[in-house]
Amino acid sequence: MKFNKLHIRQALVIVTALLITIAGAAPAGADQFDNQISALQQQIASYQAQANQLKSQENTLQNAIDALVAQENAVQAQIDQLQIKLQQLQDQIDNTKKEITLQKQAIGVNLRAMYVEGDITPLEMIASSNSLGNFIDKQADRQTIENSIQQSLNKVKALQADLEKKQAEAKQNLADQQSAKNQLAAQQAQQASLLAQTQGQESAYENLVSQSNSQIATLRAEQAAEFARLLGTGYHSSGNYGSLQWKNLTAQVPCGGGYPSYYCAYGQDSVVDEWQLYNRECVSYAAWAMTYRFGFSDPVLAGVSKGFHGNGNAEDWPNYLNGADNGRGGVIVVDNSPAPHTVVIIPAAMIGGVGHAAVVESVNQQSDGEWLHVSQYNWNSPPDGKYSELDLKVVAGLIFIHF
Repeated sequence: MKFNKLHIRQALVIVTALLITIAGAAPAGADQFDNQISALQQQIASYQAQANQLKSQENTLQNAIDALVAQENAVQAQIDQLQIKLQQLQDQIDNTKKEITLQKQAIGVNLRAMYVEGDITPLEMIASSNSLGNFIDKQADRQTIENSIQQSLNKVKALQADLEKKQAEAKQNLADQQSAKNQLAAQQAQQASLLAQTQGQESAYENLVSQSNSQIATLRAEQAAEFARLLGTGYHSSGNYGSLQWKNLTAQVPCGGGYPSYYCAYGQDSVVDEWQLYNRECVSYAAWAMTYRFGFSDPVLAGVSKGFHGNGNAEDWPNYLNGADNGRGGVIVVDNSPAPHTVVIIPAAMIGGVGHAAVVESVNQQSDGEWLHVSQYNWNSPPDGKYSELDLKVVAGLIFIHF
């Protein structure tokens, strides 16, 4: 009935904070539970930014690790290419050495032939030649062979020197890349260590949040017990609490009053409506009825972008809405004058908790005073998020919001 949650408060993670100690003594009244629950929720909310920051750090660290892995993979690809190149160079060097051996063998054969002729004197060569021209041709051939031998030897030696230079460069590049890979691996290990630490902190958060939520659940149970002590448990067609008097309470049902099924067909507080209020709470139904049943579409109730932003408890409505633009050239009026199609607020001072909101269907004068017929959600002990209607007597302290 009085326990109206507003705005999503995600119980994310709490780092190294002591949870609020909850006294085990018997409660003095229902209000104190709201205060303790609110304190716990505020403490959880205060750490939400830290939790988000930790999550951001996790993402940053993971991105850094991914980048390092990508760099390491690129370096490894270069290393693989260099190793292939080195193998190719080694094969070329081996082939060149074989070529040098073959060239040397050919040179040996040619040299032996030249030296055989070298034992013959020029006069003997002339004598053995058919003519002087033939002698000159032999001399030219000999010189050509000598030049060819020298060119081949020089070429093979130059090729070997070039290949060995390239091999040395490739080996140096390979060493540089391997060093870069080792540095990247060290950086990756450092980032992974930081990520593990951050994830460990987040795990500690989750354990503490679980403890905090358990304490909140205990508080809610104790609050429900206190409501039951004050109002009695279960269905009561009539009753009073302090100056409040009600009668003709209808049987509670999950859905009623036209409240749409996409809100009422789901468990209480499992859906957030377009005004940033939890479903099947008294304020969510009141906001919906003012907007869609009675056609009051004002800036405050216009949608998620403008919703209540943490000011949606029933006891918050009078101050938050008073004087707000009603979207029809006027302002929302808050007073003590009952009227149909208004929202009646039972403040926390009269009913405890965070107050209660109901939709005024009609105002009727009876022998014992003025009575309201209202529709509502979440009037029961303990609160169960169901729809009901009742007659509520107009007494001092009730607040009416005219849209």
